[in-house]
Amino acid sequence: MPHSARAKASQREELAAIRARREGPASHGAAVESTVPRAVSTAVGESAPPAMRSEDVLSLQRLVGNAAVQRQLALRAGTSAKPAAWSHGIARTAVLQRQTADGKDYELSEKRDAIEHARENVTKKKAKDTEYAAAMAAYLIDQCGGLATNFKSKALLEKACKDWWNKPSMVDEPAVVGPPRVGLADTTITYGATHGDLHFINDPTDKKSAWDLGKEAALTLMEAEITSHLDALGRNSAGHENKDGWAPFYITAQHSGQVGRYKGPKVKQKYPSTDHYSIQLQVNYNENLVSYHGFPDEKIEGHALGLSINKTDAKKLT
Repeated sequence: MPHSARAKASQREELAAIRARREGPASHGAAVESTVPRAVSTAVGESAPPAMRSEDVLSLQRLVGNAAVQRQLALRAGTSAKPAAWSHGIARTAVLQRQTADGKDYELSEKRDAIEHARENVTKKKAKDTEYAAAMAAYLIDQCGGLATNFKSKALLEKACKDWWNKPSMVDEPAVVGPPRVGLADTTITYGATHGDLHFINDPTDKKSAWDLGKEAALTLMEAEITSHLDALGRNSAGHENKDGWAPFYITAQHSGQVGRYKGPKVKQKYPSTDHYSIQLQVNYNENLVSYHGFPDEKIEGHALGLSINKTDAKKLT
């Protein structure tokens, strides 16, 4: 066995031995968990955790370093030394974060706390996602003992926070995930005129195709296509919802006749036409709502058609 592998195995054995001695005979032979234990938080008024045995201290020092152990012992001994951070009467020293294959990360619960912190403390009207992300990163660094080693810089942490802010389901605990979702039924389908009406124009532009179908006929066509996918929309809506519960999808389809025109080389003074169209939609599973708009789309000709999260996904959802 290589030296580094033996060292890691030895560390795991030491950690298991510490746990076994602290938890008593009943824990002997138990599997070692995949995460490194975090520092214990002690609420004001609570009794301190039991003192660590000297051999436990020595083993833990070899595992995580003297500075981390000293902070842990200071908290356990109830000394006047302040822990790394204080929050609402709770003393917290994040000696260790959750161990992952790439380093140390924040706990999922801490990421959720950071989201709530940003919601409560970023009071600026029409604040940008980057401002919420900055507040989340500052909270995690302050409350959790510094920058976790998974993130090489504060900027990278803020980038991750932006993802968590826009997609809170990323930081849900696995056990919190509910039962499998079922298809939608009796769903309210609403048309988004703000974006959709930009395609009901006389002639296409460089950026916008133009419907040749009347507005009522185009909406009827699109809503019939959406209705045919309601079952798959409901079942596939979990896992990529935004903070307001909306999950985005695309539907690409082909009509039996021409639906619109797009900007391209004119033939006999006419713009080229297409019988393909795309629908951009959002699903709110809990509210049983679908919001959509669509447009003629020559760019999808020759590609797989159907329901997907991204328009260009080759694999369609059924």
